Amino acid sequence: MGVALAACGVQARAQAAPPAAPVKAPAEIVERVRAELLDDADLQDCLQEDNEEPVNVAELLSASAIDLGGGHQGLVIRGHGECLCSPEGNCDVWVFESGGGAPALLLRASEVQEVTAQEPASNGYRGLLTSMRVSASVSDLFLYQFDGKEYRLKQCMRRAWTDARGRRLSRARLTPSSCEPQGKAVK
Repeated sequence: MGVALAACGVQARAQAAPPAAPVKAPAEIVERVRAELLDDADLQDCLQEDNEEPVNVAELLSASAIDLGGGHQGLVIRGHGECLCSPEGNCDVWVFESGGGAPALLLRASEVQEVTAQEPASNGYRGLLTSMRVSASVSDLFLYQFDGKEYRLKQCMRRAWTDARGRRLSRARLTPSSCEPQGKAVK
């Protein structure tokens, strides 16, 4: 089942794909994420709140492979736990290109439920669609396109499975929404 996104002249299709098998994140990527997390004082306070020993950041992260298209392979690094996720299950994510030399950070977003690769491609990389759960029947969708260096937010939609009276719809209703970037920009 697909969800067509059509706004700002961009066409994309969100397709259900089998979940990617978990993989082990390379130590170099874990270290880059750890260093970024150490720069956030509020997050450090949260992580150390009930812990007497330093938190092992690797235990708060999971990784899954993602095909970025054009022979480019990537890793989606997803945070876990109350410091890196909201009560709705939206979490911090990092997308790295993992093939070849040193892993390159391509996207950093917060409040993410899912990340899927989408057509059309831009600069040799498939688009990335992230979803953020707002409620049991509403999600915000964010489409990112690769600009040659990193992924940039291009289009935003709200997906609702209920009408204004709360009745279940047979097909999701998509409406354009405000494009507030998720999380921090890639540095």
